[in-house]
Amino acid sequence: MDFADAALRPELNGCSDNPVVLADTGEIVSSGNFHPPALALAFDSLALALTQTASISAERMRRLLDPAVSGLPANLSPYGPERSGFAPLAKTAQALVAEIRMLSVPVSTDPRHGAHAVEDDSTNAALGVRRLTTILVRLRQLLAVESVVAAQAVDLAAPPVGGPVPGR
Repeated sequence: MDFADAALRPELNGCSDNPVVLADTGEIVSSGNFHPPALALAFDSLALALTQTASISAERMRRLLDPAVSGLPANLSPYGPERSGFAPLAKTAQALVAEIRMLSVPVSTDPRHGAHAVEDDSTNAALGVRRLTTILVRLRQLLAVESVVAAQAVDLAAPPVGGPVPGR
């Protein structure tokens, strides 16, 4: 069991800091009162890290499209600068980054109070986890777009020999 698993398992399988104490027996029992603030903060941090990854991907793509930076034809078009080449993919990338950025807004900073003043707050951990699904789908799409642009850049650069293959 690694450190992350050792820290995560008790949070997911327990009720964190809200057990039920049975006065008659003195027994302390886990309850459905799940209050995982540490998980909520961790998932918010992961969403922000994925947003940074997405921004870097889009910037790498923008640089490949810019002849002043890449030394390749404008927009990676072999037909001249009057053609849009792969530039429309930069708009797709920016739209994906914008959506990922919007989804990465921390949810743990917006606690909701409920249960008729019985509960302190809700950490929104479930929302934090659920939105990661969409972020990861969009990031996968973005990395696929970047891969297409990078493949075109390699094709245009026509290096005489590829780089070293890892593990050989």
